[in-house]
Amino acid sequence: MRIFFILPLRRLISKFFILMILVGTTALAREGDRDQPIQIDANTVVANHSSLVSDFDGQVVLVQGTLRILADHVRVSEDANGFKTLVATGEIVTFRQQTDDLKWMEGQAKKIEYHEASHQLELKENAWIRRDRDLVKGDDLIYSTITQLLEAKSAPQTPNDRVHLTLQPTPKPQVSAPLHPPPPASLQLEPSHE
Repeated sequence: MRIFFILPLRRLISKFFILMILVGTTALAREGDRDQPIQIDANTVVANHSSLVSDFDGQVVLVQGTLRILADHVRVSEDANGFKTLVATGEIVTFRQQTDDLKWMEGQAKKIEYHEASHQLELKENAWIRRDRDLVKGDDLIYSTITQLLEAKSAPQTPNDRVHLTLQPTPKPQVSAPLHPPPPASLQLEPSHE
């Protein structure tokens, strides 16, 4: 059984974060991040210039602006039109990024893919993303930065698994004491008869 839901991001943006990641191209990612260079550190790299594929292995750290991804392996490939695809894999692949509202979002999965041509981000296998205390979990999380839709799916081979979303309530505004105390009740003075 495949369970999914689609949520318009605009409705959730004030309440929930909905995605970010690789190359900082989502609506909520730090705006300046996409203009920053991508820096990748790894134990080894194999770059094939003829096929336009680079494989980074061993404690891979990808940083672009405030975006930070940790993975065992990252493959960066480029198609004939110059569009890049980034695939980060590992036992646990994690990311963390600051949003324009200065809040942090973070998540993890066994595999994270970003397809520049389709502006689509996928977190696969035991995926979750959190912003503040709001959380979405699923086996497959797919986000389109063009349509601004998130699709969360459970694993098709495990029909009892379900998608999970936790949204925390919006805090009620604090009622504070007035800045200026109200004037005292008016006193009626009677004229003196002297």
